[in-house]
Amino acid sequence: MILTKASYRKHILMLVISWITVLNVACNEVRKLNYASFSDAVVAGEITRGWIPYYLPESSCNIHIIYDITSSKTWCKFEFSPNDILIFKEAMGTEADFLPTRLRQIKKPDSSWPEFLSDNLDIQKIRRNGFSSYILEEKCHHGFDDTMLLLFVINWEDGKGIFHRTICQ
Repeated sequence: MILTKASYRKHILMLVISWITVLNVACNEVRKLNYASFSDAVVAGEITRGWIPYYLPESSCNIHIIYDITSSKTWCKFEFSPNDILIFKEAMGTEADFLPTRLRQIKKPDSSWPEFLSDNLDIQKIRRNGFSSYILEEKCHHGFDDTMLLLFVINWEDGKGIFHRTICQ
């Protein structure tokens, strides 16, 4: 088979497009994990890796984590016992009155993510759904002064919690 310049270029272009596609898929890797209990998540290393915070209640169960490896964005839903409310409320601090710009547009990671926590977020919409909002800040791991914000929304009566972690900025 003899390749002309045009067919050679076409083959090279197809090879480049294939590699770009492979790299794009590899670089946008989203993982989904489920744990029956907090201790299962701890043993699996989710706190060490930074996908869930250490201050989640020890009674946390039905933990569903979605995270983007490349950006450190995290989405998580969990349940907890009313016995842990006082300790957990202390970790959450003061309830938020407004959302910073970084937290006003949360992309829905999959169909299980609540509609009220997607797109144009506001505190009133969150409250209408029975949740209180809390914003926490974490230092980024790469040593700069950048931070990640965590939006926690908690339904204290039902023992349900949800959080989203932003990218470092």
